[in-house]
Amino acid sequence: MARAKKNQQAGEVFKKLLEQKEFNQYKLEQATGLDKSLISRIANGYTASPKPATLQKIADALGVELGELTRIFAQ
Repeated sequence: MARAKKNQQAGEVFKKLLEQKEFNQYKLEQATGLDKSLISRIANGYTASPKPATLQKIADALGVELGELTRIFAQ
């Protein structure tokens, strides 16, 4: 049985942000030290709300405010 996507809309917005910042999942993995499977789960909507520490690492790597990422995943 496939796991249900919990936050598909946020995942799509997150992927668009990565694209705008000229990042892909691999580059984000390298910049943050986060596990590639975690980044994939976030981008594909399988993680409903990433932990604040995770979002902070991503925000730092992408050069965006933590609040911007928090708003994406608070939907």
